[in-house]
Amino acid sequence: MIGSPGVYDPRRNAMKLTGGLRGWDRPAALAGLREAFGPSLVMENDVDAAALAERALGHGREVDHFAFVHIGTGIGMGLVLGGQLLRGAHGVAGEIAFMPLSGGAGTDEHEARKRGTLEASASASGVVRAARRGGMRGPVSARRVFEAASGGDQLAVTVVAEEARLIAKTICAVVTVVDPDLIVLGGGIGRAPGFAEAVTRELEGITPVMPAIRVSALGTDAVVDGCLAAGTELAWGRVMTVLPTAQP
Repeated sequence: MIGSPGVYDPRRNAMKLTGGLRGWDRPAALAGLREAFGPSLVMENDVDAAALAERALGHGREVDHFAFVHIGTGIGMGLVLGGQLLRGAHGVAGEIAFMPLSGGAGTDEHEARKRGTLEASASASGVVRAARRGGMRGPVSARRVFEAASGGDQLAVTVVAEEARLIAKTICAVVTVVDPDLIVLGGGIGRAPGFAEAVTRELEGITPVMPAIRVSALGTDAVVDGCLAAGTELAWGRVMTVLPTAQP
C-alpha cells in the first residue's frame, strides 16, 4: 500500500486531484508502480492513511466518529464514522481543500483554481502569502510565521489568528454535516504549538456542538503508519479468504 496525495480514479486507472504533482495523475505513473510492486498494489490517499493510523495507534482508538484534519503544505481530511474510513461514492470524501472558504490576506485566485479555495488560503503557502503581504521581510516560511507569533510579533499574531479562524470555520462545517466526537489536527500547521488552542477558541463561538480538539501525536510518520496498519489488515483478510474452511 502506498499513501499519495489525491484519490484513485478507477475509470482511468490513475490518480486525480493530486495537488499539482507533475505527471502523478497520468495512467503511466500508476502502471509503472504496479509493474514494480505487483498488481495487488493499493493506492491510498495520504490524509486518509494518516486517519487510519490515528484509528489504529492514536487518539482515534478511543472514539468511533472522528475527523483527522491535516494542515500543512496541503489541506485534507480523513473521516472515520462508526470505526470505518469514509471514502464516498467517488473517493473524494474529505477533500476539504475544495471547500469554497477563504479569508485573510493569504487567498490567491490563481492557486485556488489549481488546488482548491481553502487550500490556497489556509495551507502553508497561504500563510506565507499573508505574512509577505502584511510586510514580513526576509525568508518567510509558515514555521517562521508561527515562531514569530509565539514571540509576540504583531503581524505574525494577526496572520496566525486569521488562520485559526479559517480552520475553525472549516471544522464547523464538518461538525454540522457529520457531527464527529473528535477532531484531530495534524500536519506542520495543525501540530504547531498553541494552534489547537487558538482554533478551539474560535470554534467555540460558532459551532452548534463542540467536539474535542486534540493534536496528533503520530508525527511525520502517520501516513506510513496508516499504510502499514491498513496493509496488514488487507493482507490478513486475503489470507483468511484462501484458507480452507475447517470441517465440523
